[in-house]
Amino acid sequence: MSRYVLLALVWVVGCAAETGGTIELQRIAAPNSTCEVLPTDNTYSAIGFYDPQGNADPTAASTFFVQPLVVNNMPPPEEDAAVIFGNDREVRNQTNDVTLRGFDICWFRTDVGAQAERFGADAIDCDDVPATQRKFAPASGTIGQNEGKTVTRFGALSIPDLRAVLGDGYDPNPADPVASRNEVQITIRMQAIGNTPDGFEVRSNWFSYPVDVCTGCSKAACKAGTDTTLPARCLRPSSCVPFQSRGFTCSPIPGCT
Repeated sequence: MSRYVLLALVWVVGCAAETGGTIELQRIAAPNSTCEVLPTDNTYSAIGFYDPQGNADPTAASTFFVQPLVVNNMPPPEEDAAVIFGNDREVRNQTNDVTLRGFDICWFRTDVGAQAERFGADAIDCDDVPATQRKFAPASGTIGQNEGKTVTRFGALSIPDLRAVLGDGYDPNPADPVASRNEVQITIRMQAIGNTPDGFEVRSNWFSYPVDVCTGCSKAACKAGTDTTLPARCLRPSSCVPFQSRGFTCSPIPGCT
């Protein structure tokens, strides 16, 4: 097997976040050297990568997933509390932990010629994006009070989501991945939503995460860098997150000719 890293021209430099209040989106987490994603690690992804042609492989995900690191900036409740008359039981919230419900997200093109590239991804308000390019993405996780951290995961870009911005004729599985490779950049804007134990809703800052969507690029890179007579469709890129990483190992798909 051989190791490859895809190189691409980046039109928007890195992800960007506003300052958070009660809860804060700080960065997009990335797998470490053992393919684990941990809130205590400093590994992060500045720009995502997604090859939708991975949908042709039944072992690959059909959606691009995002793994944000969310921090709870709320301190513990004040120590003084009301006491029930004739009873020593305190009446107060025992914690400011936050239970995540999900993310409000929108997505739009940020490559050359796109409106967002001229004005900046962080200047785009999701309310100004077409309704077909907005959704609520469910997620879960509990974030401890007093700067507790958690990494959650949600599905951000499905094939219908891509067609909403690239057009109904977008084909995620071209017959010839080498000839039809095509790269665009789509930025995802996201805001985390959760609740405290008393039901109070909290929202994070808005966070922008650019993703290079390159249909067929993974298998095309395998074909270009492997001494084999097999067609590109018979080569499988492998990584911690299949078809969602620029660094990968290539190997033949058994029985494919």
